[in-house]
Amino acid sequence: MKLLVQDDGLIFEDLSALQWLFLQRLPEVAAGIGMGHLSKRRLLPDPLDVSAAERARQEGFLKDWREYVHPDLNEHFAEARKMVGLDLAKVATSDSEADFNSESGKLHTLSVPASHVEQWFSCLNQARLLMNEEHRLADAEREFFMAPPDEMNERWLLLAQYTFYGWIQSFLVEYFMQP
Repeated sequence: MKLLVQDDGLIFEDLSALQWLFLQRLPEVAAGIGMGHLSKRRLLPDPLDVSAAERARQEGFLKDWREYVHPDLNEHFAEARKMVGLDLAKVATSDSEADFNSESGKLHTLSVPASHVEQWFSCLNQARLLMNEEHRLADAEREFFMAPPDEMNERWLLLAQYTFYGWIQSFLVEYFMQP
């Protein structure tokens, strides 16, 4: 895979089948599909970590949070996932006889407009937060950098996906989100 920076955005070029699969799953993972309720709460945690007595004194704040902030954040997250999904639908696929990364012999190219970078970052962040909450991956990420297992087990693939999303986030920060 190559990540190319252009004036009008970012191009993911020569995506392997696995890299493409990880990107295809991004909106679904970021929405928490298939994850437990407690994991999904990670995106919109309770704004107060206080005693019950203090919580009762803060009921006005909590009501405002539920009425104004929570829906706006939900909408922001949903819009980011939708934008990423629309970008993913515009993928270009090509045949490649010399492709050693893809068993299918297909390579994928994806263009992301510069105006969509913040939505991509948000969607990647949502996915990583939820994946970590569901599978406790952040502390295990170093496992991925050790020798790959003899078999590609589910945990190793989750770590690969989690790390892949992190690499893309780092790239976006470095090339698109710096002041």
